[in-house]
Amino acid sequence: MLPFENEGILLQKFVAFYRKDIDSLFPDFNFNAGPDKIAFVVIRDLVIANIFIAKINPSGDAIVEINYTLDKYRDYKIGRFIFEREKEFLISKGIKNIVYQNMKNKNHLRFLQVMGFKQMEINGIDCQLKSLV
Repeated sequence: MLPFENEGILLQKFVAFYRKDIDSLFPDFNFNAGPDKIAFVVIRDLVIANIFIAKINPSGDAIVEINYTLDKYRDYKIGRFIFEREKEFLISKGIKNIVYQNMKNKNHLRFLQVMGFKQMEINGIDCQLKSLV
């Protein structure tokens, strides 16, 4: 897991190259890291296998903007790495809950279900939520 604070050239190229697939999972994603966000990539086999960006609100909810994994690494290992093995890292950043809003892709919804997310409505928005604490 390698945190980042800005959209360097390598990450811009990664997002541009995989834009079509990213749009199928996260159609509203605009590349924008910042101080109120947690942003990192997960490296596997010495390549960027995943990019994760979430906005952290004052109550400790991390609203996921993107959690995109390359197709060849969609074997749940990266999800388990982020949400289980690195759980304490997320908590250390003030995150209490991971929240996905308005997810429509059935394969990604299946992934969230396997990772232990629960479907709920928050402020009238359909969400998938996983509590870390």
